[in-house]
Amino acid sequence: MATALKSAATATRPARASQKKRFGKYYTPQAVSDILSEWGIREINDRVLEPSFGGCGFLASAQSRFMKLGSNSPLQGIYGSDLDPNAFAILRRTLPTGKYSSHFIRSDFLALEPNRFDGRTFNLIFGNPPYVSRHNMSKAQRKRIADLSGKQKYTVSATASLWAYFVEHGLRFLAPGGRIAWVLPGSVIHADYAVILRKTLEQSFARIALITLKERLFHHAGTDENTIILLATDFKTGDLPGAIQPLFANSVDSLRTVISRWEKRKYAPPSTSTRKSLSSNLTIKQNDTLAALGEFAKPLGDCCKIRIGIVTGNNRFFIKSESEREECGIPNGAVVHTVSKSSMIQGLRVKTTDLKRFQRLGLKCLLVGGTNTPKHLKIRLKPYFATYPKQSLQANSTFKKREDWTEIDNSNLPDAFVRYMNQDGPLLALNSAATNCTNTLYQIFFKSGTTLLAQKLIAISLASSYSQARAEIEGRRYGGGLLKHEPSELARIGLLLPDHLEAKTIQRTFDLVDSALREGDEDKARLLADALVLAPVCEQSGRDITEIQAILLKLRSQRVGRAKRPT
Repeated sequence: MATALKSAATATRPARASQKKRFGKYYTPQAVSDILSEWGIREINDRVLEPSFGGCGFLASAQSRFMKLGSNSPLQGIYGSDLDPNAFAILRRTLPTGKYSSHFIRSDFLALEPNRFDGRTFNLIFGNPPYVSRHNMSKAQRKRIADLSGKQKYTVSATASLWAYFVEHGLRFLAPGGRIAWVLPGSVIHADYAVILRKTLEQSFARIALITLKERLFHHAGTDENTIILLATDFKTGDLPGAIQPLFANSVDSLRTVISRWEKRKYAPPSTSTRKSLSSNLTIKQNDTLAALGEFAKPLGDCCKIRIGIVTGNNRFFIKSESEREECGIPNGAVVHTVSKSSMIQGLRVKTTDLKRFQRLGLKCLLVGGTNTPKHLKIRLKPYFATYPKQSLQANSTFKKREDWTEIDNSNLPDAFVRYMNQDGPLLALNSAATNCTNTLYQIFFKSGTTLLAQKLIAISLASSYSQARAEIEGRRYGGGLLKHEPSELARIGLLLPDHLEAKTIQRTFDLVDSALREGDEDKARLLADALVLAPVCEQSGRDITEIQAILLKLRSQRVGRAKRPT
C-alpha cells in the first residue's frame, strides 16, 4: 500500500500556469488533506466524496484514514469526480482503484446529479475546489453554471467564483448529519457574493468554523492567496441554526490543535460583532470592546463621498516622469502634477512642494492632456497622440467613453485622497496642492459645511488604533499582506470625533502626526492620534486604550506576519 499512499506532490509535476488558470487547481499539501480526513471521516462505513480530486491528495488521505480505522477495503467508501484528464492519469498511478474504478467519474462536478454515485448521499464532502474567477471562466463553464441555476435554486450570485458553486452544489450530495471540509480562498470571507453563501451554510449546519491559515499554502505555485479552512458538521440536524465561528491557525502544524479545540468547545452563538470579523481570531471580549467604542464612532461615509480617481485608460501613456516628458517632446505647460501612486501619500496632506519633489525625483506624476490644457498646447500634443497604436485605440473601452479620447477630465478636484491598498492600512491626506489623482487612489469629497479643522480631525481619527482596527476587519486581505478596501468598505470604517477639542490642539496634533508619517514612523503617528481621539473616548466608556492598541496589532500580525508593540 505504500505506493498507493504516495502524495500527489511527489507523484506529479507542477501544473503549467495556463493549466492552473484554466482549471483553477492548486494542489493541497498532503498534511492538510490528512488533517481534514482525520476530522471528517469518523466511521469505517462512511461515504466520502472529493468533487475535484486533481492530484489525488485528498483521496490518498481518505484511503489512509480508512485503513487506520481498520477497513480491509479502504476505497469502498471513496468517490470522486474531475474534468481534467490529467487527474485520471494521476489516479491510475497513485491509487489501485480496481473494482472501484466506477466510483470516479470524469465530469464537471457541477454537471452531476446526486444519483450519479450509486444513488446515495455522503457523510463527508471535502477537497480543494477550483479557484476560477467569473472573469476567467470558459464559455463552457459559464454555460454549465447557467444550466445548473436553471434546474436548481442556488443562493450563489452570477458574479461568484467557481469554488462557491462547488460548495453549494455539494450540499445536494450530503446526508443528514454529514460534514464538509473545504480548502477555500480568502474570498469566502471578503467577497460580496460569499455573504449569502455563508448564510446558507448557517441555515444548513449546526456548527461551522472558518479557520484563517496564516501560512501561505500555495506560495510555491505563484500565488499569495489567503487560505481559509471551512468546516461544518451536523447537516440538517440540531435544534439551533449554526453560526460561523472565526478561528485562526498560524501554520499547518497548529491546524490540528485548532480543530481539536473547536470540536471540544461548548457551542455558543457568536455575538454580532464576532460575525463581522470572520477574518480574525479576536476573542468575544475583544469584539465586544470594539463594538462598545462603535457607539461613539461615526462612519467615514457619513462625513464624505468616496470616489475612484480619474481613469486615464492607459496610465503608461498619459502619466509621465519629467525625463519621459522631455523624451516624448511634450511641452512643459501641457502637463499637470497628479498623484499617481499610493506611495505619494506620505502624510496627512499633499502639498505643492511634495509634487515638485516627486517630479525632481523622476516619479511618474505628470498628467498629459488634462481638460485645462491651453488650446495652443493641445495642437503641439498632436504628434505625441499620433503615436498611439490605432488598433489599441479602437479596442480601448475607456477612450470610447470620452468625446475626445486625448482629453482627460481632471477638473473636479477632491478635498482629500485615500490610499486604499497598502500594508499599513488606509490613510487620508488633505489636498493642499489643489491637484487630482489617478484611480490608484480614492478621491474624498467632504460634506458641505465641513470646515478645514473638521477635515483635519477626520484625517487624524482615521490614523488612530480604533479606526485602523476597524479597517482591518472591513478590508480584504491580498497577497503579500496587502489590505484593500472598496469604497463601500472604506465608508463603513468608524471614526472617533470627540466634541469640545480645542482648535489649537487639533492643529498641533495634525502637524505632529503629519511629520511622524513623513519620517516613516507610523507607530508614533498612530499613538499621537490615539492621544487626541481614542483616549477621551476610552475614558468615557471605561475601556482600556492599550486593549484597543493590542487588538490592532493582533489583526495586523495575522495579515502581514509581524507584530510591533506601541512604544
